[in-house]
Amino acid sequence: MPDERPTTKSRHILSVPLKPDQHADLLRRAGREPVSAYAQALLFPANDNAPFGAARTRAALPVKDHVALASLLARIGQQDTARSVRELAHLAKIGALPVTPEAEDAILKAAADIATIKALLMKALAIGEA
Repeated sequence: MPDERPTTKSRHILSVPLKPDQHADLLRRAGREPVSAYAQALLFPANDNAPFGAARTRAALPVKDHVALASLLARIGQQDTARSVRELAHLAKIGALPVTPEAEDAILKAAADIATIKALLMKALAIGEA
């Protein structure tokens, strides 16, 4: 039985295993463009990279409040909360965290910062609103 697949426009699929962080980085770099089209454009910039069939587009991110999101990003940039919490967790894990009023204040401040960041992010993404 003869092969009935078209030979003039045959397609070959390239499958590349990626680590989760590599995949996330690739999605970020591709932005609204389909990842396969983005990769093809990088690999073959001089060739005609017209996609097969209808072009797919990635949906816009569900940002409701750009001011709240900008405020969140500014706060994250100003704070060193992640590093501070990581250090406190490490010290607690090895039993070297001194129980002082300063340590307690630092933990409470980090918790308040995280709660504020969470609230701003939820507002910007319109999560949990009625």
